[in-house]
Amino acid sequence: MRFVINNLQLFLDEEESDLSIKIAKETRTEPRFFTYSIIKKSVDSRKGQVSFIYTCLVESPLFLKGRNVRPYKEVEEVKIPASNLDSRPVVVGFGPSGMFAALVLARSGAKPIILERGKKVEEREADVETLKAKGVLDPNSNVCYGEGGAGTFSDGKLHTGVNDPHSKFVLDEFVKHGAKDDILYSATPHIGSDILKHVVVSFREEIIALGGDILFSSCLSGIHTNKGRIDSISYTDEKGTMRKLDCSYLLLALGHSPNETMRALFSSGLKIEPKDFSIGVRIEHLQKDIDISNYHRFASNKKLPPSSYHSVIHLPNGRAVYSFCNCPGGYVVNSSSSLNEVLTNGMSNNARDAINGNSAMLVNVKVDDYFHGSPLDGFEFRNSIERKAFCKDKPYFAPIETLGGFLDNDSQRPLGKIKPSYEPGVYLSSLSSYLPNFISSSLKEAFPQLAKRQSFFADEDALLTGFETRSSSPIRIPRDENGESNILGLYPLGEGASYAGGITSAALDGIKIALKIISK
Repeated sequence: MRFVINNLQLFLDEEESDLSIKIAKETRTEPRFFTYSIIKKSVDSRKGQVSFIYTCLVESPLFLKGRNVRPYKEVEEVKIPASNLDSRPVVVGFGPSGMFAALVLARSGAKPIILERGKKVEEREADVETLKAKGVLDPNSNVCYGEGGAGTFSDGKLHTGVNDPHSKFVLDEFVKHGAKDDILYSATPHIGSDILKHVVVSFREEIIALGGDILFSSCLSGIHTNKGRIDSISYTDEKGTMRKLDCSYLLLALGHSPNETMRALFSSGLKIEPKDFSIGVRIEHLQKDIDISNYHRFASNKKLPPSSYHSVIHLPNGRAVYSFCNCPGGYVVNSSSSLNEVLTNGMSNNARDAINGNSAMLVNVKVDDYFHGSPLDGFEFRNSIERKAFCKDKPYFAPIETLGGFLDNDSQRPLGKIKPSYEPGVYLSSLSSYLPNFISSSLKEAFPQLAKRQSFFADEDALLTGFETRSSSPIRIPRDENGESNILGLYPLGEGASYAGGITSAALDGIKIALKIISK
């Protein structure tokens, strides 16, 4: 029989091998009568004491009882039926949602065709390094575009608020394709950018081995319909040649960056709606200060992982200021995807061992803040900020400001102990001058309140880097219960269509839509 035992606590002077003792005590059963495995591990730093909290799966011939014991409920497996589709489905975008949709389709025998406007991860990595070293951007191969999507050059965070039985499938597949197996039980699982690039190559190789085709440097340029149903698509190939492809099943996994593609789709009759999103800055602190704030006197203990945080302030003006995509021991990265525009993101490697920790600090943007008649107005709203941040004398450098300077309107206050991690470089500037007043004023109101909760927010040397504009999509593409848009046979999915908010939820959406298509 199998049981789950929650709330097994180990202090820092105890070892994981002591879990058998804890389980024996909880169930009043000798260790020789059970075996166990860890299914969740988290850090508890409340009340000035730090410990690890475990959930274990226990197997025993006996019926186990205890306050924190419950019967184990088997996780529903992802069952992929054989495909009976009459033509090969086309997936546009090879980020998390497109990658998992393509994987499911390939395993069904559907032999999907994948269009990815960016390059293979090996070539893409070289283009990202060129941008960092020389300030030269390839608009189709960067942190946003390319194999694996924006997630490839991120922290690879996999925790999600979505309660979906297929989440285990996502984690299992990442491990199968090269991620470390600690993501299977960590309460805050992450893969790390250094490992992700190898993982996505493994996905690519399996899909191709199953008969799929991945066309890199191939950008969707238009769709063609017949009586309200998708009939074919146009795209430019790696040589810039316009090509046409018959298509009865089109999965749009575009991500939240390609506004020119969205404009082409909108002009072709695809229904698109504006939605709320968020804009803000990246903030960097010394990671050791974040650790001290959260771990207190235990901060230097080598058993503890670099500390992360989540913060939110609800303001009287109706805005919320919140942290997003926290990257402990990470870097602020250049996420520009269009010429003469600057935007940022965060990343960290698996070890999370960089000096600084960073996070986006975002303010919610409402449709009424930007809407002028077109559902695509949100793209222009965010792009206008990205264009302002671009300095022609220092291409793709990012504007920065210390937190103290930002709060005191002193944009030229010199940097303190925190050094910027963003490349190719930075320049001091007034971040408020680039932002709508409701964003800058909300940030200025929130930071002092955050400092009362977490001490590192009181550090005036904390560094703000502009700007984080792509945390979510400014549009939503409606779909029905079958997953189809107003154009039959066209399936919007993932973050770009606003059905996901992170790697795991995007992957889950890709799985769900692929299964719907196969079952038709």
